[in-house]
Amino acid sequence: MPQLAAQYWQLLTQIPAFEPGLLFLLAVVLAQYAALPQQYQFWPLLRLLAQRIELKVNKSTDSRSQQRLAGALALSVILLPVLLLSWTMRQLSEWPVGFDAVLLYLCLDYRNYQLQVQSVASSLQRQQYQLAKDQLQPLLRRECGALSATGLAKAGIEVLAQRQVRHVIAVLLWYLLGGAMLALSYRLLLELQQVWSGKLPSQRAFSGAVSIGGRFFTVPALWLQGALVGLLYRFRPTLRYFHTSLGAGLPAADHWYLSAWSAALQRNLAGPVMYQGTKLRRERIGPAENPQLADLQLALQLSRQIQRTLFLLLCCGFALTMLYQWPLPF
Repeated sequence: MPQLAAQYWQLLTQIPAFEPGLLFLLAVVLAQYAALPQQYQFWPLLRLLAQRIELKVNKSTDSRSQQRLAGALALSVILLPVLLLSWTMRQLSEWPVGFDAVLLYLCLDYRNYQLQVQSVASSLQRQQYQLAKDQLQPLLRRECGALSATGLAKAGIEVLAQRQVRHVIAVLLWYLLGGAMLALSYRLLLELQQVWSGKLPSQRAFSGAVSIGGRFFTVPALWLQGALVGLLYRFRPTLRYFHTSLGAGLPAADHWYLSAWSAALQRNLAGPVMYQGTKLRRERIGPAENPQLADLQLALQLSRQIQRTLFLLLCCGFALTMLYQWPLPF
């Protein structure tokens, strides 16, 4: 029996997809159930560096073209050294596949945001609205100070949905399509896009380059994840909400994705938001009912269900790849 198991193990190790696929699934599981605490991650340091650079080079007295050029140069100053260092470390690594899995684990940090939104829901349940605003504000660039309990619930739902597609789906998509370095490139862009937001009037021109790059990477994930959420819950209402609110003031991919979540919860999403005192008008997506605390709690449950479904799909893909590469007997 041990000899037979050893033969099967030797056979498995000869399949090209076995080791990287197994480490890939392990990284996904660890990112969800054993996430690295935020204080030990690289991303807060990157955001701090981006803020310092933006304060130095984004001058309000400069023309828009100068601000756009400064933003493009700042992007390259941060992006290129980090990618070059990571690529060099991978080349020097004795186990590149393991290095890729570690990078993937570090890029998948959605669990921390999930826990933060859960804290917001707990504060709302205790009717500690100011605490809920303070907990939610670091997750958003919009102003949360004037939000009601309904507005806080809606903002929490949108944080859950948007962070999941950007911090999980897009990372996995680009990792599978282009490897760990492409996934890392996307995550760096995503963090910079959060700091240099095109939604803020003071950063609109400066963030042009990072917004274009981030948009390129996230649009396919928005369409795919919107389809998955719609198929899991309510696909026909998703289509109906998407078609009836095409002028919602959102890009089509974001509109499609929020329509899927609105259909799943049967509550409206989107709507007007405030950025640096400027009101950005957006139409609401979905039915007339506004989300409440119970809907935020339901959204947390749905996000966990979607994570499990996604992992099951990844396992099926891994099994099919293994079956395809299985050596045929002669």
